[in-house]
Amino acid sequence: MAKKLDHIKLSRIGRHPVQLPAGVTATVSADQVVTVKGPKG
Repeated sequence: MAKKLDHIKLSRIGRHPVQLPAGVTATVSADQVVTVKGPKG
């Protein structure tokens, strides 16, 4: 039996901005792929 998903509350953490450390850059491409680059890789 499948569960109904209409009663599940999702986290809102994805709506908050993320602070990046110095030297780290993040880009979002047109097809919504996130790329993060920094001193460790």
